[in-house]
Amino acid sequence: MEGCRGSTGRHNLSFVSQMTTLYDSTFSYCLPSWSSSAFMGSLLLGKEALCAPGLQFTPLYSNRMKPQYYYVGLNGISVGEELVFIPEGTFTLDQSTRRGSIIESGTVITRLVEPAYNVQRDSFRRHLSDLTLASPTNLFDTCYNKPTGEVKFPIITLHFDDGLDLTLPVENTLIPENEEGTVLCLAFALPPGGADAVFSIFGNYQH
Repeated sequence: MEGCRGSTGRHNLSFVSQMTTLYDSTFSYCLPSWSSSAFMGSLLLGKEALCAPGLQFTPLYSNRMKPQYYYVGLNGISVGEELVFIPEGTFTLDQSTRRGSIIESGTVITRLVEPAYNVQRDSFRRHLSDLTLASPTNLFDTCYNKPTGEVKFPIITLHFDDGLDLTLPVENTLIPENEEGTVLCLAFALPPGGADAVFSIFGNYQH
């Protein structure tokens, strides 16, 4: 997948838009892992961005109601082996509204519209029913005290158009709530606007 840092996205102010002729409107970026001490990523411009081994692709779409955004076709979510039930049309791109799913590197945590977030969160909690929930935070409602023993956290997979399945490692599923790392929270939340939000945001913690 491809994206553009910040809210300019496809806007004519964005770097990629200004470099359309020079780089054939083609680029890719790789953000460093949050668990990495190097904090080094990469940005490739031009057709060489398509030459990295093992690349998988999913289409990018536009929505005339929010033409500056990169929309992606998010079709479903699995927690462990369970494909959670998300009401039909929850992620469907709607050209008459802003509905759909966008990829936005300027947003940290992935924000899922309420129907999708609720069923994903509930499934995640069921997989960890032996653990006691810690106090919620202003952003996260599913947090746990860091276990002292070994715990198998469920793997979350996001299913995109053209058969792209993005399986998230645990370090991109749970986020430390404090500097000590003693409380871990499910790294997903509702979008700004809560229940009234109409589009999901795929944030950089899960890129």
